[in-house]
Amino acid sequence: MKLSQLTTKQAWGKVLKLTPVIKELLGDKQLLAIWKRGYDIAPNSTAEEIEVAKSEASLNKVMDLLTYGIEKHETDIYKILSIMEDKTIKEIQSQPLSVTIMQLKELLEDKDFMGLFIS
Repeated sequence: MKLSQLTTKQAWGKVLKLTPVIKELLGDKQLLAIWKRGYDIAPNSTAEEIEVAKSEASLNKVMDLLTYGIEKHETDIYKILSIMEDKTIKEIQSQPLSVTIMQLKELLEDKDFMGLFIS
């Protein structure tokens, strides 16, 4: 469920519940370091080489965030999904992995949701 699809009242209710979880995540310096990581390009790189570097860096960042997130913040991920999907943590843990991945992907692509972390 995207924040942008909710009424203001519904969204604010979710944001109030999300705030402590987001605060916990933003307090993790290692997680933030992975999040802020950029990409390296050699001087005089071609446009194609730059795009490849961006793509590889993006994929590496996502994989590192996923790995670190599951390892260190699994409970926080469940909390976020349970709040956004109006399910219990137990329901999130019991659903098929493909559903969880789809929900995470949707959240990561939701500019309003991601704005809670960036702002």
